[in-house]
Amino acid sequence: MEMQKVQSSLIAAIAYNALEQKLFVEFHKSKKQEENPVYCYHPFSQEQWDEFSEAESIGKYFLAKVKLDFRLTTTKVEKEKKEEVA
Repeated sequence: MEMQKVQSSLIAAIAYNALEQKLFVEFHKSKKQEENPVYCYHPFSQEQWDEFSEAESIGKYFLAKVKLDFRLTTTKVEKEKKEEVA
């Protein structure tokens, strides 16, 4: 699974694992961070992925429909596991 770079001031790249229904979001780093943080959101359906990946604004879609979806479990992907996503 490879991260897809996106045009967004909030998000650097996205990826989806359909078998595990996991969305991976790589955010742009802040001044205090050494590298871009990556978070995993699940369960994230294929239909949700299709809408998200084709959204006119990835950042606005994320803020409105992913970040506020409390049915999703959110976990930070640790530095050692980022290679598995990329």
